[in-house]
Parts: sequence; structure tokens; C-alpha cells
Amino acid sequence: ALLLVGTGLTAKSLTELMSRPLGFDTGSLLTMTLELDRSRLPTPEMRADFTRRLAGAIEHASGSRATTLWVGSMLGRGGWAVNLTPGNLDPRDPKSAKTFQRLGPIPGGLEMAGIRLMRGRDFSPTATPAQPAEVIIDEKLGRNLWPGEDPIGKTAFINMNPARPAVIVGIVAPVRNRGRAHQEDSESGDAYFSAFQQPMDQVNLLLRIDRGADSAVLAQVRSQVTRLDPTLAIYDVKMMPARLADEERTPKFTAMILGVYATISLILTVVGVYGVLAFSIAQRTREFGIRFALGAQRAQVVGMVLGQGAAWIFCGLLAGLGVAAAITPLLGDLLVGVSARDPEVLGGTAAVIALAGLCAAFVPAWRAARVDPLTALRAE
Repeated sequence: ALLLVGTGLTAKSLTELMSRPLGFDTGSLLTMTLELDRSRLPTPEMRADFTRRLAGAIEHASGSRATTLWVGSMLGRGGWAVNLTPGNLDPRDPKSAKTFQRLGPIPGGLEMAGIRLMRGRDFSPTATPAQPAEVIIDEKLGRNLWPGEDPIGKTAFINMNPARPAVIVGIVAPVRNRGRAHQEDSESGDAYFSAFQQPMDQVNLLLRIDRGADSAVLAQVRSQVTRLDPTLAIYDVKMMPARLADEERTPKFTAMILGVYATISLILTVVGVYGVLAFSIAQRTREFGIRFALGAQRAQVVGMVLGQGAAWIFCGLLAGLGVAAAITPLLGDLLVGVSARDPEVLGGTAAVIALAGLCAAFVPAWRAARVDPLTALRAE
């Protein structure tokens, strides 16, 4: 029962994981990363200028339908944890700050990724690092920072620093930037800063490409990057669907291993019930002969044997499900959107074991019903 419950939980968790909407379009999205050399680009203005030139260089790569850049993090790979304090509160008070996940697209990057802008506007393409940071937040972060108010136009401070003001310019729909498997925190949220205003060393390139054009597009991008800076190297090249599929490997492997052991345990259960009942019937052959001689019906004998088997199965189920309910919470870190004591899984496991056990008990019961009274009495 324990193995079957574990298999059911991981299978249901995997189904839940695969069905979760990400909030952005992963189709035909080629991703890669490069690291800027801070010794060559020591100031934010220099890094922002290089980011602009890089975005322009890869914009018209042959075989790509759209391109964008993200700094510091990438869709499906989480973000940097940063604090944001509403402008009407003391930015030096840690209790006033809210922690959120920071991502850094360039202007137009949200639309290219398929992230829906619900209110407000996109980043200004001419904004510079010297100006107050423009920030686009998701609905959850907006509710946490300004409950019951419209966040558009509100001022906030970054990392409890009054010298770093930011202005909320837009609201987007929630996105699972940390992947499907991430357990969402109601106190967290996502905020997007313009890569042209808040440049970082890590730059991620995202290109929406035509089918089969990944090698050609990658070669063009490498060429353009080399022209801008021959010392930069592109790494971690992967299609976004493949990148997101990596997070599904652990639950898939766990489900497969548990499934194998659960199948073996179910087979052993069937064999065990059959063997015990078959041995019991062999010891009670005379009893069945007497019952038939006294007028017992075959259906009555079948019901009696099945009832005995059902009692054993019921006792085993109670013990097995009790142990499973106590141990399966240890799988909590592997489960996504499923309770460790999910009633559907526990009920389904009980039904499968009961059905398998009764099927195993039916064969000995049928043999008991076919005992010939005269033969049974002569044998004794």
C-alpha cells in the first residue's frame, strides 16, 4: 500500500506540474547567456550602453522572428531576491520592505515573451541609469505593497535605500518565472526592471526562431557578439522547452522507480492472497465436502471463501494505509500541488489493492465450490 500510495502521489503531482500555466510563451524560444567583463565596463552607464548595442546587433538575426534580452535572470530560472519599500514608508525600516523576485527585460521584452501587460505602459526605451528606475510589477506584488490601491505611478525604494527611488509604470499578469515546480509564496511576487536602467553582468539572450534554425541563428549571434567584444563567450545554449523540461526529471524518475516497486508489491500481494487461500482451502477440503453433503450451495461456499479473503485484505489495507499516511509526508518536497494525504490517491490505492486481492481470492474460492463431497469424504 505504501508504494502504491507513493506512486499515485508522484503521478498526480507530475500531472499537476505539467498542467500548470507558466504565463509566458515558451514555443521556439532559443536561450543563451554571456557574462559582461566589469573591468571593461565598470559603470552602469557603460553596461547599459553595451546592452543597447547588443540588443540592436541581434535584433535582425536571420531565422529569428523576435529577439530580446534579460539581465540577471531568465524566464523559467528564477530571479534575484530584492526588497522594495513603498514610498510613503521609511525605507530604512526592514519591516516596511517586501521581498520580491527581480527580472530585467529590455523594453519590448515582456511582449516578446508573451507576458500580458494588464495596465500601465512598457519601459521607456530612452530611460537611463541616472533616472529613477521604472518598474513593472505583477498583481500579487501590487496587492502586497499597496493593498486596495492602484500601484501605477506609486514611488518605492529599492533595497531600503532612499537614494534609489523607483516608479511603478505597469502591472502584468502573474508569471511562473521560477518554473512550474516552484511553490508560490503569497508574500512574494515579481518585479521587472529595465535592463537599460538596471544593467547587470549576466545577460541572457532570447530569440524566437524558425523551426530548425537554431544552429544558424546561434552562429549569427556569436558573430555579432564577437564584433562587439571578442572576449565574450556565449554559454548555456538551450531551447526554452528543453530547459523547462529539466525540472520535470526528478518527479518523473521518482514516479518511475516507485511505479516499478509498486507493481512488484501488487504482484506479491496477489500471489500472497492466492497462496494463503489456496493452502487454507486444501486444509478444509473435508469441511467443504460435509457442507455440500448437508445441502450447502456452491455460491454460499464461494461467498464464504471470498469473505475470508476480504477480511484479510481489509486488515492489510488498514495497516498499509495507516503506515502510508504516516510516512508519505516525507515526500512533501517532491510533490507539487498535491497533499501527501490526498484522499483520491488513498481511495484509489485502496480500490486497486482490494480489487486485485479479490481477484486473487476468486480462484481458490471457485476451486472450493467445485469440491466433490464423496471424493472429499473418501480422502479422509
